[in-house]
Amino acid sequence: GSRCLQDFKEIAAEYYKDTYQKLINGIGQWHILHADETRSRLRTSNGYIWVLTNLKTVVFIFRPDRTCVFLDKITENLKGVFVSDFYKGYESLKCEQQKCLVHLLRDVNDILFKEQQNDEVNLIANKFGGLLRKIVSTIDKYGLKKRNLNKHWKDVETFYKAINLIDYKSKNGKALFDRFARSKKNLFTFLSHDNIPWNNNNAEHSF
Repeated sequence: GSRCLQDFKEIAAEYYKDTYQKLINGIGQWHILHADETRSRLRTSNGYIWVLTNLKTVVFIFRPDRTCVFLDKITENLKGVFVSDFYKGYESLKCEQQKCLVHLLRDVNDILFKEQQNDEVNLIANKFGGLLRKIVSTIDKYGLKKRNLNKHWKDVETFYKAINLIDYKSKNGKALFDRFARSKKNLFTFLSHDNIPWNNNNAEHSF
């Protein structure tokens, strides 16, 4: 019964231990590393399952909590780009990062829905939406190619100049601006690379 099943799990875990470690060790060579995590309920405790994928290979890691210090070693020599949501635990990683712009757009729209009369939020939302439409139009036409996407760095700088000129009075307007300012270096990394997506849908769909 349950004892036999437990024995089988332990045997399988031991059998695949070396293969699993080779997968972990090989992550540094990946061109892209999507990451996401979700809460996991166990019989006696809770934890988190992390998914790491490069679209071809998927690695699942169980951790007892949501701290992601373990990713420091996994990503310290990463040759590619780390693509994720805005979880603060990732901010200390030393590798190149691309934050999910779908998450950001969703958050902007949520604030806009609640603050429809806020001119500051409206302006940021409109400018950001216009910037994304230009970039996505290029992606639809040419794909994720840096030779075509590089031109949008000028549009990015125009966007930041526009939101820098606003004299922020509202709490949500200032908070939204601060978020864009704080995350600037990780929002548009994909413009300088080939085949790096601007969202983290691939990791989310791996669960």
